[in-house]
Amino acid sequence: MGHDVNTRVLEVFEYLVKNKKINNKALFSRHLGTLPQTLNNILAKKQRFTLNHISNLLIHYPYINAEWILTGKGSMLKEAPASTAPEKEKDELLARLKDKDELLASKDEIIELLKYKLQVLEKRVAELEQRHNAPITGVPKKEKQL
Repeated sequence: MGHDVNTRVLEVFEYLVKNKKINNKALFSRHLGTLPQTLNNILAKKQRFTLNHISNLLIHYPYINAEWILTGKGSMLKEAPASTAPEKEKDELLARLKDKDELLASKDEIIELLKYKLQVLEKRVAELEQRHNAPITGVPKKEKQL
């Protein structure tokens, strides 16, 4: 267990990285409300975390125990009621899944619009070729799909 607040916040950072809650220092620094360079200075022990950093940390990561951060007493993570933690995680995963479904649906719509646009353009090229009795050069012919 860390002896001071700075060490404990660094332990939180290591925990978040290890448990894939964050994947880079830039995200963590943004959640702390600071610049990546400031976080680098703190990691190099040239600066210390401020009260504002700690406040932002507790806002973005509500499962971190504020008493542990400030005093070292207790455990890093808050004790959640047995049924609440899995429900919250389930809700978060469902929300992420919904976001991904919406993104996929948007991409499907774009693909369908592009297919339609391609058909219109191919028809226009065919009309122009027929009108001029010659194939238009520079326009690749569509290969038949299997």
